[in-house]
Amino acid sequence: MAEGTSTKKKWLSAIRFYLTAIAILVACFSSFAFLFLVPFVIDPAFSTLFAEFVDEPTTCTTESSEFKLGMSNCSWSSCREGCTREIFQCTQIYVSYTMAEEATPRTNISLYPNVKGCGYPPEVNCTMFDEKYSTPGTTFPCYYSALMPDIALTDLNLEKVKMDLIYAIAVPWSLFMVSILYLLITYAGMSRPDPKMDEAVEVKSLKGASKVTSTNSLKSLARSVHQGNKSRSNLDEKGAVRAARGTSATRDPHTRPPQPMEHLPPISIRTSTGTDPFRRTAKGTTDDDDAVKNDSDLLLEPANLQQVHSRRVLPPLERAPTSRTLGGGDALPVAS
Repeated sequence: MAEGTSTKKKWLSAIRFYLTAIAILVACFSSFAFLFLVPFVIDPAFSTLFAEFVDEPTTCTTESSEFKLGMSNCSWSSCREGCTREIFQCTQIYVSYTMAEEATPRTNISLYPNVKGCGYPPEVNCTMFDEKYSTPGTTFPCYYSALMPDIALTDLNLEKVKMDLIYAIAVPWSLFMVSILYLLITYAGMSRPDPKMDEAVEVKSLKGASKVTSTNSLKSLARSVHQGNKSRSNLDEKGAVRAARGTSATRDPHTRPPQPMEHLPPISIRTSTGTDPFRRTAKGTTDDDDAVKNDSDLLLEPANLQQVHSRRVLPPLERAPTSRTLGGGDALPVAS
């Protein structure tokens, strides 16, 4: 059941898409067609209807015709193929006719195949038009206008003009309005909130977000592992280099490696008092006695006990008593 529903939704979405595309194309082409028909059909039809041409034709006689060259000389032409191009050569045909309510004929009237004096084959063929109506004295039926009596038409079909006008306006506008109406109805219906669709979209977005999060976590984990492996390999390389340097160096196994010198506080010299056990009791004349003056002993001790290194505290240093300081024949005590 669920598969049938999803298939139906897919078909409906596809049909809606193609109908929307067709509606947009129809709206565009109908608007372009209307703009194209304005100068060629709609404007001439309105001009013909508003000019109030007679329904029954009268008799026209060709008075003269002139063939001219140059744009300045061709201010108008009895017939031209193409209503938008410039005129560089023209044929101007003049006729005369008599109106029904007038006894005097009108002369020097411009002759046209239609109200605009232009057209396209096969309806309007200017070569045949000129050959047929340019000869002086030629008589033929023509239509004159009550509002513009200075022009005459060789052919007039008011019913056809009206039908062309209706088709030129109704068909493009009908197609355009139907297309726009379909688009409005379709997208107005699509803009309504659909709880099921919103729930499906929310679930899909949550799945996408969780997938992105897991992907980022895996990437960060892989990056950390790669950095750890790289650091471990660098440490192994450094250890191998150090081991190679240590084995290549020659050392004496009986030689004690030099020990680092520990920081010792500065030593000051002070004079011992009478309570010191190693007080000097005899005087001599040697160099050792010269070093001691005023019957005093020299004691060595740290200048400041607080400056002793925190890892090792040394006791106060005192000068070892000599045989002269202990007395003539006393021997030095032997350490047990």
